Amino acid sequence: MNPQSRLRVLVSAYATSPASGGEAAVGWNITRRLGLYHDVTVLHGKRDHNLRWGAEVAEYLEKQGPVPGVNYVAVEHPAYAGIYQWLHDAGFWAFYYFGYRAWQRAARKEADRLHAHQPFDIIYQLNMIGYREPGYLWAMPAAFVWGPVGGASNLPWAYFGQLSVRGKCFYFMRNVVNRFQMWLGGRSRKAAQNAAHTWAVDASAVRMMARWGAHPEAMLETGTARRDDARIRERRVGEPLRICWSGNHIGLKCLPILLHALARMESATRPQLTVLGDGVESAGWKKLADRLGLDGIDWTGRLPHDKALERMTRADAFVFTSLQEGTPHVVLEALSMGIPVICHDACGMGTAVTDRCGIKIPLADFEGSVRGIQEALLILHEDGELLHRLSKGALERAEELSWDVLAKRIAQTLSQIAVVQQPSPGFERVAP
Repeated sequence: MNPQSRLRVLVSAYATSPASGGEAAVGWNITRRLGLYHDVTVLHGKRDHNLRWGAEVAEYLEKQGPVPGVNYVAVEHPAYAGIYQWLHDAGFWAFYYFGYRAWQRAARKEADRLHAHQPFDIIYQLNMIGYREPGYLWAMPAAFVWGPVGGASNLPWAYFGQLSVRGKCFYFMRNVVNRFQMWLGGRSRKAAQNAAHTWAVDASAVRMMARWGAHPEAMLETGTARRDDARIRERRVGEPLRICWSGNHIGLKCLPILLHALARMESATRPQLTVLGDGVESAGWKKLADRLGLDGIDWTGRLPHDKALERMTRADAFVFTSLQEGTPHVVLEALSMGIPVICHDACGMGTAVTDRCGIKIPLADFEGSVRGIQEALLILHEDGELLHRLSKGALERAEELSWDVLAKRIAQTLSQIAVVQQPSPGFERVAP
C-alpha cells in the first residue's frame, strides 16, 4: 500500500487502552496498526467506570510519543451521563446503555467538527462491538463501515438452573430484550443498511445482520501478539496438570461447570486450578467449591492485566467455560502463550479454537458440559504427547489470528470500498 493510497479514516472506539484487556485492547491494538496504512483519527472514551482508559492512553502517549499515523482524541461523557453511571453502579444494568449512548452523541458532535475542518474518506464504528448501540456516525456524509459486530447470541435456557436467583432474573430479561431488539433493529438496522461494509463476529451475528439487509463478512474482533514468554507446554509423568480459568465472576461465565467437573475426578488425576478475577458470583462460587470438597483452588482475585497474564503463563491448559461471548480476548492471550484451550464450541471462541490448539465441548446442557470438561482434562492428564501437540498448535493458531493480520485485513478492505463512496440511496442524516 503506497502513500498515495492512504485514506483519512475516523474511528469510533469508545473502549481503547494500551494497558487494559477486553474491548479496550481491541480498540488500541487495531487502531494503532491501522496507522501503518491510513491516516487515522480515533475518538475514544475518556473514562470507563474505573476512570482508567483515557488516563492510560494519555500516559502512553506522554511516555512513548505519538503513534505513527494515528491521532487519539479523548471524548468526555456529557455531564448528565453521571446519573446513568450512578444508576448502573446501583445495580440497574440497563443504564449503562443510556450512558454509552450519551457518549456516542458527544462523539458525533466531535466528529462533525473534525469532518467540517477536513473531511474523512471513511467512518469506522469499531467498538463497543455489541450491536445494540451503533452510535450516530453512520449518518455522516462519508463511507461507513461497522464491525466486527457481536452480542447476538443468547444464554442457552438449558443452563439457567445453574445461575443464582439474581443471574436467572438478569439473563432472563437479557434474553427477552435481546430477541426483541434483534428483530426490531432500530438504529442498528439503519446503520447496517447504510454501511458500505460490515463484519460480524459469529454465525448468530451474521444471521441477524443479514436479516436487516446487510451482507456481513465473518471476522473475529480480537487478535494476538507475540509474547516473550510463549513456549510449548511439557509435563513430566507424575506431575499434576496445571489449569487456569479467568474472567469476570458473573453467571454467564459459568465457573461451576469446571468446579463440578473437578469434583468428579479422582484426587490423583485432579488438576491444580488457578482462578483469576472476581465479581458478584465470587462468594457463591467459593462456597460451591467448599461444598464439593475442592480446597486447593488458588483464588487470586482481580489482578493488574500484566500480573494476570504472568499467572496464566504458568498453566498447562486454559479452561474457558463461558456460555455467551463475542471473542474473549483472554482465549487468544492463552493461545499466544502456547496454552491449549478447553472451551465450548460456540460464539467467537468456537471459531478461534480449532482441533489443532484445543478441545471444544458442545454447548448443549449443563451435564453435557461438565462431562465434556471432565473428559478433556483426563485426556490431557493422561496424554502428554497430545498436550505437547496442542500447545504447538496454539502458537501456530496465534500467528494466524495476530493483530497484524487482522489490522491489515481491515485496512485493505477500507482501501477497496471507500476511495470514492457516496451515501447509499435513502441516506438519512441524523442529528447528534
